Amino acid sequence: MTALWAADSAAPWVDAFAIYLALLKQLVPVAALGVLLSCLDDLAIDMLHGLYRMRDRLWRLAHGTSPVLTAEDMAATPADWIAVFVPALREADVIGSMLGNAVRALHYPRYRILVGTCPDDPETQAAVRAVAAADRRVLCIVADRPSSASSKAASLNMLYRAMLDLEARGHPPFKAVVLHDAGDVLHPLELHVFNWHIPHKALVQLPVLPLRHETQRWWQGWSAHTCLEEFAVAHARDMMVRNWLEASLPSTGIGCGFSRPALAALARQNDGLPFRTTSRSLAYDLGMSLGLRRFPALMARVPASRYDPECVATRCLLPGRFTALVRQRSRWLRGTALDGWRRFGWPDRPADRYMLLRDRKALPCAFLNLVALALAMQLVLLAACARLPSWPDLPPLVEPGGVTAHLLALTCALLVWRTVRRACITARCFGLREGLACVPRSIAAIFLHAAAASLALVDDLREKATRRPALRRKTVPTCPVPK
Repeated sequence: MTALWAADSAAPWVDAFAIYLALLKQLVPVAALGVLLSCLDDLAIDMLHGLYRMRDRLWRLAHGTSPVLTAEDMAATPADWIAVFVPALREADVIGSMLGNAVRALHYPRYRILVGTCPDDPETQAAVRAVAAADRRVLCIVADRPSSASSKAASLNMLYRAMLDLEARGHPPFKAVVLHDAGDVLHPLELHVFNWHIPHKALVQLPVLPLRHETQRWWQGWSAHTCLEEFAVAHARDMMVRNWLEASLPSTGIGCGFSRPALAALARQNDGLPFRTTSRSLAYDLGMSLGLRRFPALMARVPASRYDPECVATRCLLPGRFTALVRQRSRWLRGTALDGWRRFGWPDRPADRYMLLRDRKALPCAFLNLVALALAMQLVLLAACARLPSWPDLPPLVEPGGVTAHLLALTCALLVWRTVRRACITARCFGLREGLACVPRSIAAIFLHAAAASLALVDDLREKATRRPALRRKTVPTCPVPK
């Protein structure tokens, strides 16, 4: 009787386990196929990048070993006036050191740094005015609205009006506008790069190299430093392919320069001001708006000098906490995947369509990667349990030699290739240590992107349901910029 009762009580659990195994067997090939398609997309970009580099080498062999143009070479060009816009909304902790670094480092004779502050933020104003008192090239511009009613786009529009007012009062006209944030470290030669390429290019984007959070413990750095490999892959591979295909080039909002005709064209479509205050991903919006209007753009990877092969780049301080990173990436995902789809649709040019598809796949792939990781962990656990002597003799979830087995093998091979490629690119940009560390950090990136995608969808659905703009999820650097 006891054995019969035990069998009856175990029956629901046996049924539930059988349903679970059946569901798992159906989900594995679906998830594997989705990951495979995403990996094939990355493989195509790798192949295009390889062809681009091969074409560049062949061209140099055919035309002789002509020296590469460096930023020092560009410095020989006569310098025109350049305006640097820095919105500083409650960033007193970092803006002083950032401006001090900039005026000491920049090797350029004609520039003005316009810093946008708010009337209810006296700490940031004091930090800016302390630098401006010692260097006339720094100007503190105070908005007429409090920080609660402002945004990065509104601050940039205020700085744009201030620049026009400077010109109206007799200042020589500015040739270009360069955008930076309060957590940036400027390269000494970067303005020479912008001066060389503008106005032939409407948008010039420098590589962005995030700074390490040295105070972060190693387990905190797993999430905080995922941005290292993301920016390395985006700016050393993806953006170069977009350049070669002449597809629209999104900016990052920092380390990017715009020609005055390009800003004027944006202003004509935005009530006289170039920066859309309703945009959730302003940098992406700027680059795509110009690219789809056929304004030429460039990802400028320029060596500093003959003796310094490191490219001229902007170093920036991104948020270090997991929650801050989630807020930041959720804003990026909304701007690129959701708002970008509604605003730009699908353009006619195949290159633009393909690159926009790559941008927008980030949202569904965030969930797909999390599901694939969960399924992989369950398959490994079940394979380990199958070796236990007390484990029941069950048919395998993946038939050896079957379609699913071949699909998993191909997917795993492409995942290994993608991981190795990311590690190699990251190592070239940040050193061998970071290249090796990006492999385990990819697990943290899966959870980070899934959380950001969830928050982006929640914000979007809440906005549609309430018909009110969602809360602006601003993030600020958590420690001062290094001196």
